[in-house]
Amino acid sequence: MKTKKFGLLAIILAVTLLNLGATFNMNKASSDIGNTIATSINTAIAGGSIVIYSGTLNGASGSAPSGVLATLTIPASGSNTIAAAQGAGVTLTLGSISSVSPSANGTAATFRMLTSGSVCVFEGDVSTTSASLNLNSLTLQTTGTLAISSFVITVPGT
Repeated sequence: MKTKKFGLLAIILAVTLLNLGATFNMNKASSDIGNTIATSINTAIAGGSIVIYSGTLNGASGSAPSGVLATLTIPASGSNTIAAAQGAGVTLTLGSISSVSPSANGTAATFRMLTSGSVCVFEGDVSTTSASLNLNSLTLQTTGTLAISSFVITVPGT
């Protein structure tokens, strides 16, 4: 029970920092803490969604950006993998994320990762390189297909 409470605390801390516009950047975590955080994130996002927006992040307000372009479903927790990361740490690798046709035409700018109850767990920028979420193209069209081939969250080790 203590482990679950700590894991929930870690997610609340991460979400609070992200909602304040800060970066949740952990340099080191013991393997027990890393597993707890990865397991808690996995539990929170299982069956949730990744929503791609054309609008900018709203910082501390916590409200969603404008311009929903696409919504992708995150697999249930049983299809996601938690494993020791190479060189220490823990990774959470999401299972197959189904591809979708975007619901609107536009340029992807931001994303939110939501629980199945639509609570934001993570949000970030979208680009083709060096972003929180990298896509092959930022131009989304309703006649096309959007797929995320892999999504890995890493909790650094000691």
